[in-house]
Amino acid sequence: MKINFTYGNARSVRLILPVFILFLIQLSALAQAPLVSLQNGRLVYNHYANERQQNAVNRVPDFSHAGYKGGGVALPVLPVMKTVEAVTGDCRALIQAAIDEVSAGTPDANGFRGAVLLKAGVYSVEGTLFIRTGGVVLRGEGTGLNSTVLIATKKEQHNLITLQGTGSGYAEVSGSRAKITTPYLPTGATTVDVAAGHTFQVGNNIVIQRTPNEAWIDTLDMRQYGWTVSGYRNTYERKIIAVQGNTLTLDIPVVDALENAYGGGDVFKSNITGSHQ
Repeated sequence: MKINFTYGNARSVRLILPVFILFLIQLSALAQAPLVSLQNGRLVYNHYANERQQNAVNRVPDFSHAGYKGGGVALPVLPVMKTVEAVTGDCRALIQAAIDEVSAGTPDANGFRGAVLLKAGVYSVEGTLFIRTGGVVLRGEGTGLNSTVLIATKKEQHNLITLQGTGSGYAEVSGSRAKITTPYLPTGATTVDVAAGHTFQVGNNIVIQRTPNEAWIDTLDMRQYGWTVSGYRNTYERKIIAVQGNTLTLDIPVVDALENAYGGGDVFKSNITGSHQ
C-alpha cells in the first residue's frame, strides 16, 4: 500500500507512522482484553466502563460465593422422591405440587428430603415456583435441546424459582437503614460508603437495596414499556466483614452498579428469624 503525504519532513513521517500504528495496536489490544482470564491457575479480572460511560471501574463479580454452602462444596446427590413429566400448557401447578409433596416428607439425618426430577421436555411455567423447605432439590435431565427446559411465560418481571424460608421478607431492623453515599458504586465492588451515624457492625446480616428513580427509566427510554421504579427496586443479601468509619466491607461483591444520579441505594440490617435457604 502506498501512502502519500503533502506536508512535513518525509523522514519525520516515516518515524512517526510506525509509532502511531503501534499505539493503535496497543489500543486495539486493550479494547479486546477479556473481562476475565485464567493466569497461572487463577482468575484475573479486568475493569470496564458501562456503555456511554468512561469510568472503567466495574468488573465481573466473583460468583464463586453463589455455590452450595457458599461455593467449593460438592452438591449432594439426593434420591428421586417424585418424578414429573411435561404436559401441554402451564406446568407451574404440576411442578409446585411435586415440590410441596417432597417438602412434606421427613428429612434424614442430614436434613435432606429428596429430589423432584423433571423429565426431559419443555415446561411452560406461568409464574413463580417456590421451594420453602430445606433439603429439597429440583433436578432436570439431560443437556442441550433434548433436555429439561423451563420457559417463564408470565409477561412481567418475576422470579422463575424462589427459595425462601418461613420468615417474611428481610425483617428489616428498625432504624438501621442508611443511604449509600458512594456516588458511583461499581459492579463487582466489595466496599460501600454509607451516611454517617450508622450502627453497622462486623457480622451484621444486611440488605443492599437498589432504589432507581424516574431519571433512570427515562435515560433507558423504558417508560414506553411500562417500567416503574418500584418494579426495579432490587435487593441483595450480604454480610459485613469489616467496618472502617463509614466504609463497610462486604463478604460478596455487588452485582449491579448503583449510581446516585439514578437513585442510588440504601443499606439496612436484616434479622430473618425463620428457616432460610
